Amino acid sequence: MPRAEPATERFIAEPQSGPERRAHPRETLFTVAMLVLADGDTRACTLVDRSLGGLRVRLEPWDELPDRFQLIDLLSGLAYDLETVWRARPEAGARRLKTYDLRRPDSVAGCRLQAAWHRATA
Repeated sequence: MPRAEPATERFIAEPQSGPERRAHPRETLFTVAMLVLADGDTRACTLVDRSLGGLRVRLEPWDELPDRFQLIDLLSGLAYDLETVWRARPEAGARRLKTYDLRRPDSVAGCRLQAAWHRATA
């Protein structure tokens, strides 16, 4: 009987075999993004995919993600409060806790993220 290939050996763009277990379908992106940590420090990353429930990021070089962080999608102007749910170098998955539209921020946190977005895209 052939052995199943471990998920860690699959190419990211390769569709998963079998039924999708996610509550929401994924949108593949591979777009530039920026992590924002609690101390305000920022790091570049790649937003690999996202769904209504969460997203997957790639960090190269790898740097351990905290349990909670924020992420700015530099192209769309959307930002997220996130909770890390898995880590597998060089990627990590996170659950969406809150979404911000940085084109129209409606909170202090949104305005702070908007300023970081403007600095990164200036």
